[in-house]
Amino acid sequence: MKSFNRSGIYLAVMSAMLPGAALAADATDVGTISVKGQSLGGGMMVQDDSAKARSTVTKEAMNKMPSAANAIDKLKYTPGLNVNSNDASGLSGVDYTMRGMNSDQIGLSMDGIPINDSGNYAVYPNLLGDAENLEEVFVTQGSSEAD
Repeated sequence: MKSFNRSGIYLAVMSAMLPGAALAADATDVGTISVKGQSLGGGMMVQDDSAKARSTVTKEAMNKMPSAANAIDKLKYTPGLNVNSNDASGLSGVDYTMRGMNSDQIGLSMDGIPINDSGNYAVYPNLLGDAENLEEVFVTQGSSEAD
């Protein structure tokens, strides 16, 4: 049978693994603390109280963008979304990526109806309608709206 010698190193390691008692310091009154800051949202950003990462582009913000752009092209200034138009009007094609996924891997819906192509999951900008008729465009990064 083996016998172990309890050395000073063993005792130091074992005592370090034991939970120590925290000693509370005496309470000190620091007086009144005042914090100043700005609220979230402002300018063209909308403060959203939803539990999801959601970015909204309002009608006011869309009116300041080029009128020939489609609904997806209106999201090009949204953080986390990269939008590239293949032409100046945005009608021949739009490529976009979000969180490492391409446009054919992202579900797109209009008024709750999926508008991705059923064959290749692509989105055709000419099916989106006129962007001037939209009240707002938003993107939900992460889980879908059905969750």
